[in-house]
Amino acid sequence: MNIIFRADDFGICKGVNYGIAETINEGVVKNVGLMVNMDSAKHALQLVEVKDLCIGLHVNISLGKPVLSPDKVPSLVDSAGNFYLKGKNFENYVERVNFDEMRNEIVAQIDNFQKLVGRQPDYIDGHAIFCSDFISTIKQVSFEKDLYFLDPMNEQWKVKNKIAMLPFISLNQEGLYNPRDIFTSLKVEDSLENYLGVFHPGFLDNFILENSSYTRIRPMECEFLTSPWLKSWLTEHNVSSVSIRELK
Repeated sequence: MNIIFRADDFGICKGVNYGIAETINEGVVKNVGLMVNMDSAKHALQLVEVKDLCIGLHVNISLGKPVLSPDKVPSLVDSAGNFYLKGKNFENYVERVNFDEMRNEIVAQIDNFQKLVGRQPDYIDGHAIFCSDFISTIKQVSFEKDLYFLDPMNEQWKVKNKIAMLPFISLNQEGLYNPRDIFTSLKVEDSLENYLGVFHPGFLDNFILENSSYTRIRPMECEFLTSPWLKSWLTEHNVSSVSIRELK
């Protein structure tokens, strides 16, 4: 069995960058989702061996400023030129959003990825917003650009690509969970699937504390993804940590 360990939000801020880099250099992570519109995206790439890493585009239209000039995407930004859309309230703003502007911003983020990384994204997915219109727009652009679109919540996609999500563990009142529960609940001996595990490791800094609901969970996941326990579990159960490149 294979597990794709994916770390999202690479580039969101320096604290998260340092944490994700640790999970790559000392842990099991081989896949990262880069947020190319954020000021710390270049910093993120300085911490890793870009050519050896599976790097996807984590399309972001909910935090920071757009890649395009704000006057090119007025329906996506507030008066200060910042993205204002959030996952929990996106449906409330669908009528305001111009989807041609959204598409243009997605294309601009793909182009900026190529400038920063020096190649096409190894995959593409979306950050934070789970609205079907947003997802379908990314999917359409991915098809046009011949990019590998990750859609693990879609049953048809899972069957076609033979990749299933790792079990979801509910967060407790403190916004935490025991990540060991994910792996102890897997019935490895009965499974022929490839699994995708999406994590948000990182260290905390002032930016992430002020701009994300994921706070304490980030260093907790960072510690787990570099832990001797996880490495031993993978070895004991003959499970490989793989990159998305290997399964496409």
